[in-house]
Amino acid sequence: MRGANYCVAWTYFSVCDQYWTVINQLQIYFETLTHAPGDVGPNFEVNMVETIRHELGHSAGSSHSPTAPDAMRSGWVDTNLVWCTYSQHHVSHVNSAY
Repeated sequence: MRGANYCVAWTYFSVCDQYWTVINQLQIYFETLTHAPGDVGPNFEVNMVETIRHELGHSAGSSHSPTAPDAMRSGWVDTNLVWCTYSQHHVSHVNSAY
């Protein structure tokens, strides 16, 4: 697991008020080393940024996006920085909540 979010403070409306976000840098680093040479996925810096942005998206209320090329998709990403942005769907969801 490269990252996780845990709620540490709930409101009386059963909404999380504070999250504890964990980024496992060592896991990301070792996954980078074990990819085949020439594989498009093993870029440590891009995958760190994507993991951080992904977990922060969870803390803002976004869920996984299995098909959209955005920060809420799980798994390795290539060096195309589209993975480090949120889709309009997720931006609208967060804007309406806050």
